[in-house]
Amino acid sequence: MTGPRLVAIALIALGLLAFVNALPNPFVWDETLLIIGNPLIKAWNPLPIVTTGFFPQPWERAQDAYQRYRPLTVLTYWVDHRLWRLAPVGYHLTSWCLHLLNGWLVFVLLQALTRRLGISAAISILFLIHPLQPEAVSYIPSRGTLLAATGVLLVLWAHLRWRARGTVSGRLLALELAAFGGALLSMETAIVAPVLVWLYERVYHRDQIPSPAVVRALRRQTLGFGAVLVGYCIARALWCPVGGIQWWAAWQPRLALFGQTMTQYLRWLVWPVDIRFPVGIDPRFPWGMGAVWLVVYGLGFWWAAAGPPRGPKAARFGVLWYLLALLPLSNLVYPVGPPIAVHQLYLPAIGLGLALGTVVADATRPLLQVRWGRALVVSALGLLGIGWFRQTLALNQHWGDPVALYRACIQAGPPFAATGYQMLAMYELAGGRPAEALDAIQPAIGLEPDRADLYVNLGLCFQQLGRRDEAETAYRTAIRLDPAYALAYNNLAAIALDRRAFADAAAWTRQAIQAYPAFAEAHGNLGEALWWLGRREEALEALARAVALQPDGAEFAASYGEKLLAAGRLPEAVAAYETAVRLRPAWSLAYNGLAKAHGLLRQWLPALDAHERAVRADPADAEARVAYGVTLARLQRWEDAIAQWEQALILDPARDDARRYRARAKTLSR
Repeated sequence: MTGPRLVAIALIALGLLAFVNALPNPFVWDETLLIIGNPLIKAWNPLPIVTTGFFPQPWERAQDAYQRYRPLTVLTYWVDHRLWRLAPVGYHLTSWCLHLLNGWLVFVLLQALTRRLGISAAISILFLIHPLQPEAVSYIPSRGTLLAATGVLLVLWAHLRWRARGTVSGRLLALELAAFGGALLSMETAIVAPVLVWLYERVYHRDQIPSPAVVRALRRQTLGFGAVLVGYCIARALWCPVGGIQWWAAWQPRLALFGQTMTQYLRWLVWPVDIRFPVGIDPRFPWGMGAVWLVVYGLGFWWAAAGPPRGPKAARFGVLWYLLALLPLSNLVYPVGPPIAVHQLYLPAIGLGLALGTVVADATRPLLQVRWGRALVVSALGLLGIGWFRQTLALNQHWGDPVALYRACIQAGPPFAATGYQMLAMYELAGGRPAEALDAIQPAIGLEPDRADLYVNLGLCFQQLGRRDEAETAYRTAIRLDPAYALAYNNLAAIALDRRAFADAAAWTRQAIQAYPAFAEAHGNLGEALWWLGRREEALEALARAVALQPDGAEFAASYGEKLLAAGRLPEAVAAYETAVRLRPAWSLAYNGLAKAHGLLRQWLPALDAHERAVRADPADAEARVAYGVTLARLQRWEDAIAQWEQALILDPARDDARRYRARAKTLSR
């Protein structure tokens, strides 16, 4: 078996073992927004993903100061949802496969750069299991990091392939440009790819006179990169303009945070202990250290790119790779959010690994000439790998513990503590513990009293506790802080519906729709309010709009079917209920409605089938038993009808209708 095949087997085995304990992890943090609460990935049409920012809801995008535009990343969530629905294991499996692919691409690329199998294999394996990887692999919103790295690695691989041939083929150029475009649409930091290609040319071919064919190929490549960048800028300008980045105003805090970032990142890469998320800004960090790092940065660039061509080319290119890939994330040009995050090291780690691996391999070359030296080097790498492997497993478990994650965020202090409390509150709320959620959200408001989203969360806590007046006050406060907060208007409408204040509910939902026209839930609530106000045609139009906006919303389809049934539009009611049961196959309520619609159309076989499915979906549903009995009685199957009503009385002895039906059936069956 050849060396590359052995490396591939080792990468697959180690990658699987290192991240197998991350597969069962639940959804945490922004995964609840980007996956569970994301209507874009649940819709059958993926095209709106292209015209929407990273966060799906407008009130979420309003809080995203950087206006992330990552449609390819969201598209992978859409594919995952088609395959796995809301099962976290499938999403984790996709991220694991991408990480494994990147490990193989790192090996192939480093082998082309170094021409040394051993170094390439060691670096790619250590890259695969490094303790900084769990945040990129186990945390699904970091998938953009994985996809961007895949694109950048493919750009470099394709460039090296045609460069070795001396002329660019149409296929390789198309692959380069497609990979660059895909990387940009996955994460903005992939913009470094063309510069990385230029730096490769600078390091590996600066002392060569290129042939006319190579010059033409480089020009075509440059024009292609430029066209991709122009297209990307146009897409951003149309659908997700950058307007919220807070540029630096003072140089001292900029240098201080730059120094803290560079120090922390280098420490994590070389000596990966105390890896955590998030990391707060240290106000005591000396800005002078940032100035030192700035000098080191400049000297490193000069030595590797413009200085005398000394030292291994792979080491110099690795230094340039590391410094360039880290530049957009270094807090030097603008403050990054979050300022320090482990997953941002994914691409820079490859460059540093190439540089350090080449230097260490050259330094240990005399040792490798003797048996005991080889054994020593292999043992050292093995011990290092085992240590990193254990850390990676432990960090995977950390990302699977929501409470520990949120409490770590709280302990990090400002500006993360309020969000930590907020996420803890939402976790408790999702678990049906509104009192604990209320205890968590109140400190968040104390820390950041001007955040409208915190008051919406406070209102949700009060609403689940049945304290409607306090919930209404919280939502009104959110609207005062952010008059365009559609979710707050819609939640006020829900309270009005509970109070049967249908005119108020209609007014609130209209304001929600004005703020966010594609808000399916608001259209659904508007339909409910208009229905009870007697404006049935308008209600049906609003419910149809809700179904169109969220075609995977079983509740909207069932509500639409219920209203169509009451309006006597039976074939349309059947279609709506069939949509509901297709989306939610184990929902007895929707099957009951479907059976009733078929029964009114005198379609007895489909009606009986729907009743049977309703009973199977929820054997403890007394209503389903009563309705099934009524249909059986209409067909004069008295014994079967009586059996269903008796079962309904066992489940709910207070069902007087079942008792009356049973008595009537016994009389008629004699």
